[in-house]
Amino acid sequence: MSERIEEAGVIGSFAERMFEADCRVESLLWLGGIGDGESVTEEFEKFVEELPEKPTAPLYQALPALSRFCAGDEYPEPQEVAEALILARAGGFLVNAATPVRRYLKGSTTSYYAGWGHYHTGWLYASDESAICAACEAWANEHHAADLAAA
Repeated sequence: MSERIEEAGVIGSFAERMFEADCRVESLLWLGGIGDGESVTEEFEKFVEELPEKPTAPLYQALPALSRFCAGDEYPEPQEVAEALILARAGGFLVNAATPVRRYLKGSTTSYYAGWGHYHTGWLYASDESAICAACEAWANEHHAADLAAA
């Protein structure tokens, strides 16, 4: 019974932290569950279509096996990307995170409009389940700072 209470506390803490960061997880891909590389999920195909364009993206630093897919003019085949991750024995999770775009009021650094009708999304890497929340929080905070700078 106490394990369930502890688990509920962790889940509650995760939810509270994500709420405070104004962030959510759109989807989560466990790299250990990619399979054989030949039959990937639709969500993995979406991940491949949305690979970052910048070679300095944190995703490529965390998963160097993906960096060769950055420079191409065409999207790589999802099976190629899956095979590269499998051969690299990549573990952890790919997290598709989202946070609302903040539109700051003129002259304010603390008052803004935001909602889930207009939001940023991005794929992040988390080495294990305990790192998911921290990765999302850091990513969301970067976007909040960029939204403020653009105001």
